[in-house]
Amino acid sequence: MRWLILAGLVVGCGSAPFEIRSQHWTFRGAASVTPHKRHPRIAALPIIARLKGGNTDVILRGHMTKRQARRAIRLAKQVYRDFNRRLADSDRGEVTKRAVDLCLFRTTEGYWRTVEGIYGHRDFAEYGFYMGSDRLVLVNWAKSTNNIRHELAHPLIGDDFPNVPAWLNEGLASLYTSIAHKHGKVRFLDNYRLRRLKRAIRTRTVPSLHDLAHSTHENVHGRKQSLYYATGRYLLLYLERKGQLASFYRAMRSSDSTPDSQLELLERYVDHDKFVRWARRRHR
Repeated sequence: MRWLILAGLVVGCGSAPFEIRSQHWTFRGAASVTPHKRHPRIAALPIIARLKGGNTDVILRGHMTKRQARRAIRLAKQVYRDFNRRLADSDRGEVTKRAVDLCLFRTTEGYWRTVEGIYGHRDFAEYGFYMGSDRLVLVNWAKSTNNIRHELAHPLIGDDFPNVPAWLNEGLASLYTSIAHKHGKVRFLDNYRLRRLKRAIRTRTVPSLHDLAHSTHENVHGRKQSLYYATGRYLLLYLERKGQLASFYRAMRSSDSTPDSQLELLERYVDHDKFVRWARRRHR
């Protein structure tokens, strides 16, 4: 299977990052680029590499040094290969959607300049985001190099599982943020979200399985965003440690994603009390 065509490493100073409030993969109320036409600011960014071989073709762009470009390619390939090997539906047929443009910015100034130039405002997260309607990922490399993994996961998930619940979407993308990669295999690691989950455990405010199944986009990205991200991430890590992440994800993808079907699957795969005890024992 062909996973990557290297288009060349690009050196330069150039466009920079912008900020966003959260790592949503869609944003309501924001002006949108014409879905099938690249904004001139995006088309002008040099191509670093192309990722192919899965359900989603990805074009990496940006004014990067050779060293930065090599790191970006390596991080992107880790997620791209693992998701398509482990979780994606390989029987979806030929890729028919336009490739996703994943744009990297070496400075926060450049990031925000591009965001404002495309959308007319800065009502976005500071680390990066995915705008599904535009097939566009923007990543503030200056803020976090590892965030490329989180944001790349969103279009891969969205193309594979169009009606993915928000908690699962963000939980899985957050899972890919912190990984170890050795001998071609990915291992998910603990990260800073464990602190948020443990605080919820102490205060007995961890979302129940019913809460997750009935959560909306607004719940997951609202004032309790950090709690839903942490709970989703660690519930999926719990399933991974049990060897059940892939089967759970595929069962969810095959369901109708209604709250009732989500709850039925969650209760089949997860004992909430055991999950909480497992999370309490973890250390970072």
